[in-house]
Amino acid sequence: MTSTFIIKKLNEQTDLWSYAAKNSTLGGLEDVYVRSQGQCHPDFAAVPIGNPQGAKLCVRRPDHCGNSIGTSLHEEAKQQIENSQGYYRGSVNLYDVKQMTPTQQINPDRYSSRRIPWEGDLVRRDYLHRQINYGATGINPVRIPHELLDADKPYWSYDMTFTPHEDPLTGKRVADKLSDNVPPPKYDITQLHQRFPINMRENEYIGNAYPPKFSTTYQKRYV
Repeated sequence: MTSTFIIKKLNEQTDLWSYAAKNSTLGGLEDVYVRSQGQCHPDFAAVPIGNPQGAKLCVRRPDHCGNSIGTSLHEEAKQQIENSQGYYRGSVNLYDVKQMTPTQQINPDRYSSRRIPWEGDLVRRDYLHRQINYGATGINPVRIPHELLDADKPYWSYDMTFTPHEDPLTGKRVADKLSDNVPPPKYDITQLHQRFPINMRENEYIGNAYPPKFSTTYQKRYV
């Protein structure tokens, strides 16, 4: 009965004696444990119980902000990701979220060629199919949102964005300018949703609007 009374009083005065770290999820239960022998974990400080060489209470060490050790570093890392990468923005280096180009010591392909071989040709011939969004304002490809550092840099998320002729032997991308884009057929009776206007809208989205000559140069139709 006396022990129960003491525990009750201690629980009523946790601000005076508790070893719980600030913002503990379980109210301090995860911040202390008793060890009858041996040493506490390096993240915990040892508080002797009676005999200094006997049982001890292991108490989690606080960090420089008074939180549980490691908590502040975790929160700072999350904030850095949110400020520089965000929820939607892709990262080429998970250890440096502000890096813009990938780091790889050995890769036989250039960054622009790390894609499906003959991708542009296969998209125009409808061997590769991409998602389409049925929205209230029309039919558009499903785009990846971009934010923060990439807020004004639309992603080339879809093969339909850029469909140039690929190298016929290797399938590598040999196009070196946006004007090398070659759109799909202007009309195809086998397509429920025509790819020419979708390709045109995607090019407008990335800032590579079709010149007027495209409407007269590419007249191929499958009827």
